[in-house]
Amino acid sequence: MADFTQLMNNGFGVVTVMDVCIYEKKGGYGEGSDCCAVLPAGQTAVTGEPYDASSWVATGQKLDTLKISNLNQEGPTKTITGGKYSVPLVKYGKTTTVEMQDALGSAMTLVRFFGCELGTSTNKGARISVGDKFPHPFAMEGKTFFIDRVTGKEVELYIFMPQFYPEGILNLTQDAEGDAAVFDLNGTLISTWICDDVATESTAHTKRKVAYEIREKSFFAATPTADSSDSAFNPADYQFANS
Repeated sequence: MADFTQLMNNGFGVVTVMDVCIYEKKGGYGEGSDCCAVLPAGQTAVTGEPYDASSWVATGQKLDTLKISNLNQEGPTKTITGGKYSVPLVKYGKTTTVEMQDALGSAMTLVRFFGCELGTSTNKGARISVGDKFPHPFAMEGKTFFIDRVTGKEVELYIFMPQFYPEGILNLTQDAEGDAAVFDLNGTLISTWICDDVATESTAHTKRKVAYEIREKSFFAATPTADSSDSAFNPADYQFANS
C-alpha cells in the first residue's frame, strides 16, 4: 500500500501499455437492484447491482501484445445554460473510450472484439466469418506499472474496467511496403455500479459508479483461469479446436 499511495502523492509517469485479462459478466448486464442497504433478516446474498468480483467469470483470455492502450474521456454530453448571458449552470455526462492497438490478431480477438464467427466444414476446412454482428460487452482488467517521480521505482498496479462495449469495426489492412498491420480493439466504457465486498445481513455495500478505476490490487482475488461453468461463456466460441 505504501508504494501505491507514495506514487500517487509524489507524482507518476506512464511509460508503457497494460496486459489485459478478460472477464464475462454472469447473466449479462442490467440495471439490477439497489443493494446498498443492509439486507432483511434471513437474506444472506444479493443479486443485481452493485457487482462484486463474484459477478464475473474468468475467461483465461488475455491481451499481451498491445502497442497502445489509451483511456480517453470527453464531455459533457449535456450542458444546461441560463441567465442573462446564457452561462453554463450544470454540466452532465462524460463519455469514456478505450483505444487499444494489438500487434497481432487471433481468433479470440476477431470474435470478441469484432463479432466474427468461427466455423469448420468437412470438405472446406476452417473459416472465420466477418458479418454485421456486433459483439457483446464484457469486463477487462489491465496490469501495468507507473514510475514514481521521486524514487524512480516501477510500481505495479491494476486498471479495472467493469463494462467494455467493443466498437466492433474490423479494418483488415494489407500493405506490402508499409508497416505491419495492426488491429484496433476500440470501444466504450459504460459506468457501472461495483463494490469490493459482498453484502450480508450486518454489512452494507461500499459501492461506487465507475467507468474504470486504478487500483493497488486486483479487483479479483486470484490470477484468472478459464472457467466455462457459466452458460454466458463458452471457450469453444473463441478458439478453434487443435487438430
